[in-house]
Amino acid sequence: AIYIVRDPRNIITSMCNHYSFSLEYAFNKMLDDNASLSEKASNGDCSNFTFVGSWSEHYKSWKNNKIFDVLFIKYEDLKDKKEEIFKKIINFVENLKGGQSEIFNENRFINSIRSTNFVNLKNKELNEGFEESFISKDGKKINFFNLGFKNKWEDLLPQDMIDRIDKKFNKELIELGYK
Repeated sequence: AIYIVRDPRNIITSMCNHYSFSLEYAFNKMLDDNASLSEKASNGDCSNFTFVGSWSEHYKSWKNNKIFDVLFIKYEDLKDKKEEIFKKIINFVENLKGGQSEIFNENRFINSIRSTNFVNLKNKELNEGFEESFISKDGKKINFFNLGFKNKWEDLLPQDMIDRIDKKFNKELIELGYK
């Protein structure tokens, strides 16, 4: 698996946009050990149910996994070290395939990075749609690609919420270099 971990303070603001949550509701959802991305249907159908747990438990479940290989990537590194990170991903996938790699094509690699930058993906969603877009209860379409790396929790969260997140996830924030 490739696990992309993101600073929980930025996840809250992203959740608020994507799901039309209030800050407080998104904060509580991140603390909820029983949190899910969707609800079980009243008829018991769980085919669209995705359990995630709290931010901390979700992260630790992937970090402590001993069943299969997991490549950890910090979301922020996709901006700051994109070429290095994408080469890590390629190497990880190649190793899963038994180390048999195709000839590395630098031009295709650079083109892949350019074509998947945030602005291009946002434009593609606007022009062609995107499966992860969300329709709010009032029928409004909410785009998946919103702020991307411009999502700055420092500017968007109230200080008391920053303090509560820092206290609740202190160990993980330090471990991941977010604090």
